[in-house]
Amino acid sequence: MRVNLKRIGSQMSNTLFVARKEFSYLLNSRLIIFIMVWYMAIFFLSFYGTAQSVNSLGISDPVQNYFVDYVYTLCYYGTLVAVVLGFSSISVETSGKALNTLLSKPLYRDTIINGKLLGAGGFMVCIYLLVTILYVSGISLVTNGSRNAVMAFVGGLSLSFLLYMLCMLFFFSISMLACLLFREQSLALFVGFLAWIVLFRLISSDIFAGSISYFFGNSQSILLLVSGMSPSTMLYFILENMDLQSVLAESGLEVFKLFLYCTIGLILSYIAFLRRDVS
Repeated sequence: MRVNLKRIGSQMSNTLFVARKEFSYLLNSRLIIFIMVWYMAIFFLSFYGTAQSVNSLGISDPVQNYFVDYVYTLCYYGTLVAVVLGFSSISVETSGKALNTLLSKPLYRDTIINGKLLGAGGFMVCIYLLVTILYVSGISLVTNGSRNAVMAFVGGLSLSFLLYMLCMLFFFSISMLACLLFREQSLALFVGFLAWIVLFRLISSDIFAGSISYFFGNSQSILLLVSGMSPSTMLYFILENMDLQSVLAESGLEVFKLFLYCTIGLILSYIAFLRRDVS
């Protein structure tokens, strides 16, 4: 019993060590810093555009508009950051062959992947907190400190965090999986971005989904089925509400599909990491 507890404690300690190492690397990576600067620029431009639209249309209760823009900033553009995070997480190790020795011992494989997921997950949470604080501050500014507007927005944060983490972890795992499957890391990064384009842009477009439905007699159900496979379409239906309970009651299937995407992506990347030699 003592041996098992000691072994579990050692594994947890090693996992936390890998997680801290991963978080520190992501925090100091030039590539990550560059993509974060781009992401912050997109955030400010998106918020400014929404504020201009709200003012020009004279919307009396703009919280829903800001919330939709906020979630799309997190999940749409944020997943591009996730692709880079997944790429950086694996490429830095494979390029330096730092995992070659450890991965020859199956005992260490689960510790490494768990630590990497934990460290990257912590980094994603920090991004979420940064964007959320900036957004809440922005809403407070444009609404002249309206307590009702701020509280209404804050009430939707549980939903935004759930959607954000599901989307981020899915594309992080897809990018990490690509790095494990392709030895050429530039190709792996390309595959990660290609997956984002296909899932977020292509299959939700009228041209792609419409072309497929055309072969089935322009079936509306086929059109909805194909476009509904895109996270972008899922978010569209989910964001009709800001309240998590209402979303689960009315759009629970869309949330489940996102959860399923995330779970499958993590499982595949986990299996690939445990079984393949990334040296």
